[in-house]
Amino acid sequence: MNLGTSITKKNAAFRVGAVIIGIFAFIMLPTLFKSIGSTMFLATEIFIFAIFALGFNLLLGFTGIISFGHAAWFGLSSYAAALFQRHVTPDSTLIPLLFGILFTTLIGALVGKLIIKTRGIYFAYVTIAFSQLVLFIIIRWTKLTNGENGLGGIERKPLFKFIDIVPEFNYYIFVVIVFILVFILLNIIIKSPFGRVLQAIRENRTRAIFIGYNVRSYELTSYILSVFFTSVAGVLDLFLLKYAFPESMATTMSGEVIIMTLVGGMHNLTGPVLGAIIITFLKDFISSFTDRWMIFLGGIFVLFVMVFPEGIMGFFGKWGGNNPFKSLLPKRDKESES
Repeated sequence: MNLGTSITKKNAAFRVGAVIIGIFAFIMLPTLFKSIGSTMFLATEIFIFAIFALGFNLLLGFTGIISFGHAAWFGLSSYAAALFQRHVTPDSTLIPLLFGILFTTLIGALVGKLIIKTRGIYFAYVTIAFSQLVLFIIIRWTKLTNGENGLGGIERKPLFKFIDIVPEFNYYIFVVIVFILVFILLNIIIKSPFGRVLQAIRENRTRAIFIGYNVRSYELTSYILSVFFTSVAGVLDLFLLKYAFPESMATTMSGEVIIMTLVGGMHNLTGPVLGAIIITFLKDFISSFTDRWMIFLGGIFVLFVMVFPEGIMGFFGKWGGNNPFKSLLPKRDKESES
């Protein structure tokens, strides 16, 4: 047995072990949180923000496009679902949930068609402007959105007769299942030819253009997919809180998902999930002691950037030899690095 075969088997065994440990952790996480004085609410919120970070990372980590206003889609989807339940289907959760996702993705496609023509810092500026525009409309259109007070009265109803998501633990399991599906779907996307092209654009946009790819079309598709996954997180957050509030689309929320992605590591799927776990837990923990939690969180972020400039998973990826964490990281072709 040669060394390469041995390492491959070790990595395969590590992946199987990671899946088993992950499933066990999903089930036991609420119990663990309760044992340290936290709540199942926080455990559910962690996986919702993990979905948010994964969707955002498709744009930043795999396409190389930075958006400073992505929380607009997170908040817009929650408001769309809330308004639909309040005015159209008050006895349903599934239909408002699907409507919130589809409506937000459609608006995202229309907006993306307009703003994808800009590049770099100009694209980032446009996303900030758009998020502020959406926030202004939500706050000022008081007859529809109730302004700064937000929309309450949201209820979780059983999805079907045999799927009851009303109890907290049941909703937690539902969110975890959605998270797993999103993770698997994104893994398929980034390993597909489409995903490889996105990574080629990230590495060298000019070279991708000269090869013959319609780069702008790929970037637009990536943006729309990112909006779709972000809206999934938004509607899940709505039915967790049972409330839609303007702060969900504020610039600070966009900043939080950027921090999650950078802390965990951008160029893989595991990093944003790890970042979401760390930042969401720290935010909850620090805010229980002081209202100035953002100062401390910012300091922790700076510390992380100094110690792990490529994120935690990027740090593990630098280990040589038999590092088992490399099996969780994407492999880069040597040709693309030259």
